Amino acid sequence: MGRALLLITLGTFVVLGIIQRAVNNRQFTMTEGNIETYMVNQGRNATGSGLDMAINRIVYNYDNNWESSFNSNNALWTFPIDEMNVEVFVDDENHPDVGPRFLRIRSEFQLENRRIQSIAFLERGSLNLPELDGALTVYSKNSNIRINGSPLKIVGQDTDYRTGQIIEDASHKPAISAPIENPEDWTSNSGWITINGQDRTVFTGEPDQFSYNPDLDGTEVRDLIDELMKPGVGTIYDGAGTMGTLENPQITVFDGSIKNLANNAQGAGILVIPPGVEIKMPGGLDFYGLIISAGQFDFGGNVNVYGGMMMSDEALFEFDADAPESVIFGTPTLYYSSEILEMIENRLGGGGSSTVVDRILY
Repeated sequence: MGRALLLITLGTFVVLGIIQRAVNNRQFTMTEGNIETYMVNQGRNATGSGLDMAINRIVYNYDNNWESSFNSNNALWTFPIDEMNVEVFVDDENHPDVGPRFLRIRSEFQLENRRIQSIAFLERGSLNLPELDGALTVYSKNSNIRINGSPLKIVGQDTDYRTGQIIEDASHKPAISAPIENPEDWTSNSGWITINGQDRTVFTGEPDQFSYNPDLDGTEVRDLIDELMKPGVGTIYDGAGTMGTLENPQITVFDGSIKNLANNAQGAGILVIPPGVEIKMPGGLDFYGLIISAGQFDFGGNVNVYGGMMMSDEALFEFDADAPESVIFGTPTLYYSSEILEMIENRLGGGGSSTVVDRILY
């Protein structure tokens, strides 16, 4: 009887020990799980905070250089949040997983061998630019073109900006459209102009060369310039950085602080020359997009513009290849390109307020 009681007692202790060990193991496992859950939640909170910071920086355009790093394999920003380094990546429509006029923001945090990620898609509004009546659309009878040394060539036929070749089946524009009935009243004999490849000292008024449109009103261009000059919309160019690229076009506004741009300047997007501002490019220009001028734009050297140009009020477009400061002698050429104009209209919003959050994925 005593031996049986002893065995029962010992067996009970063994069973209780096994149970206690199992409970301890379960508690330890639960503790590990709680820690992992806590870390994952912290990681998601951090990536969400990083996403929020990135969205605010993009939507409200807190700095002027964030757009230059799109589609990079490196993080655009790294935010230290709760002792965690959250990396933010931004892709635009050039990425195969991002649609036209959209931006994808990825906020990521590395937790041991696990990558915590939050994603947001932003939709960029279009500019709703007025449709150009011609490759060069003049909105005022007071606008003037002065050419010295080399002829100005304006191509109204829709041109492929990659090859410089005319797109045969496209909808072409007249080279110049203006509210001036007699071309002779608009051009002076001091310079000469080449329209669609034909040298003219005055316009002939032929439909494929010159188009008379009495409804063109400079108010439309002035309102557009005022809109593009609002804070957070365009980038004030101070001589540093770029004037946009084909991959990342931008709205560049000249405020008159820069008088002479660098030789062989390049850019893409929209160039805005406000009233009273004079910009000189003595060494030439390659530009893809729209030039909007209510001031004075002086060229020297080789000039190639694909897209279009708008002139208003007292705007003056001057090319002087014989000027002493000219570095390269060449022929200024303006090519109408519907593809370039459509691209900048779709990809450049009308300022930060036109970029809105479409969806967020945690």
